[in-house]
Amino acid sequence: MLNITLLLPLLLSGGGVEWTEGSAFDAIRAADQANQQTWIYFWSGESESCTAFNDQVLNDGEAVARLSTFVCIGANPGNTEGRKLVNRYGITTLPSMIILGPDGEVEDAIIGFIKAEGFVNEMDRILRNEGTVSALRASLTEASAGLEQAVASRDALSIKLFDVGQSEQAQLVSSEILELDPKGTTLIGARVQLEKVAFELETREMAEGVEIYELKPLYKHVKRIKQPEIKRTAWTMIASYEAYNEDYAKARKAYHAMWDLAPAIGEEGSKQATYSGIQLVDYYYQTREDISKKDAKFALVVANNLMERRQASVTACEEGGCEEGCEECGQGMEAALLYRMACAQQMCGESKQAVNSLDRALEIAPGDEALLSLREEISTSVTL
Repeated sequence: MLNITLLLPLLLSGGGVEWTEGSAFDAIRAADQANQQTWIYFWSGESESCTAFNDQVLNDGEAVARLSTFVCIGANPGNTEGRKLVNRYGITTLPSMIILGPDGEVEDAIIGFIKAEGFVNEMDRILRNEGTVSALRASLTEASAGLEQAVASRDALSIKLFDVGQSEQAQLVSSEILELDPKGTTLIGARVQLEKVAFELETREMAEGVEIYELKPLYKHVKRIKQPEIKRTAWTMIASYEAYNEDYAKARKAYHAMWDLAPAIGEEGSKQATYSGIQLVDYYYQTREDISKKDAKFALVVANNLMERRQASVTACEEGGCEEGCEECGQGMEAALLYRMACAQQMCGESKQAVNSLDRALEIAPGDEALLSLREEISTSVTL
């Protein structure tokens, strides 16, 4: 069978990258012996994102220059060797790039399409050995130097290892966080404890091919969480699991509990609270067929609160509190919140008000298909 990796130089001719021919595994071993780093490019000729990366990045002089000191390997999952590399490094997205140190161990990764400028910046960071696996390992601190810093340094390493496809190593580092902070006194420790409980949840078969999650451990754990930020994350997690279990009433109740914690998080969580509120209204609307009047009214309360939060954000912008044109204050956000307002109003039987909200949104985003579709749906059942 023809090794598709060998075709890579032909497909990307003119880019200036010196691709290694022959066995990728032999090339990795050779790079190790020569004390060189290896750059592995995972690609597919059927991927539009890969084609865009080939055209825009691998033909960019600045980008290609960053690869001059690397052994460069093309890995296509369409052939046997490419599939082995995909499995070895846990690749799930194309294009993706893995950087190996001179010892053959994963140092960093760039996952998904990235423009030439971003690629240059990322490669410069990696060449400076900033935020790489080895740099993060070297920066690990002991609890004697401060518990917060000790868990934070391990959390950064764990996240990096997970990002580069080294999930088993990432879990080992996370277990060190649990050993250092068994009671979850730090935010990171509490979050990792929550993730462990969720990871260990068991499923129960309800019917052939249908399983649901047993959530008692998660409900029990959320009662012990003291930090509002982590408790809010736990309720969001529970809502997602209950939605998977198709228990819509319990999922809505979990979203309600999540939203009740928004004031406790304070201004630092304002943007996060906004998106959580949007998520809540969306879910209530998606499951509106069996929704109670109480839940519908609550969704409207949340929608009104979202508009109030946006207005407060706009006022802060006008007073120099944040940068002009930020996402939360922009007109696009207002149209999105008006859409949620219309959804909540419709659930509460306020069809005329819902149409008015959609008309206001359409003034900001004329021709928006979601707004037009909802307006048509509502207007057919109400006399304007």
